[in-house]
Amino acid sequence: MASLGSDELGAGGSANESVPSSNNSLNSVELDAKLRKLSCTTYFDGLVFCTTPTNQLTNYYRHGRLDDCADAIKNLQTCMRIKFAKISNKEKAKKMLKMSTLKTSSTVGTVWKARDEPSLKANPID
Repeated sequence: MASLGSDELGAGGSANESVPSSNNSLNSVELDAKLRKLSCTTYFDGLVFCTTPTNQLTNYYRHGRLDDCADAIKNLQTCMRIKFAKISNKEKAKKMLKMSTLKTSSTVGTVWKARDEPSLKANPID
């Protein structure tokens, strides 16, 4: 799994399950900001990492098969479609971004669940 920053949309390795993003609840201003910040470089980096021997051997050890990088390819394709749509039709690009399953972090859905607000409940260790 690639180590990607959470300040911009992260690619997430293909070993991660695709989870619906919280983009469905964004207002127009937030969507404009996300569209402006969208960088396909992180998704390209995720695809490059997916093809490395380290990732492939780790995936083979854990799952008994090589990683086909399908999620990384899908994320890069989605990002590129949104970027190209932004050139000709910004509203279409915003709609595509809102409906996409692009993650905001490489660990969302695999380590923790995304929340809109912080949890006030403490998790005591028994």
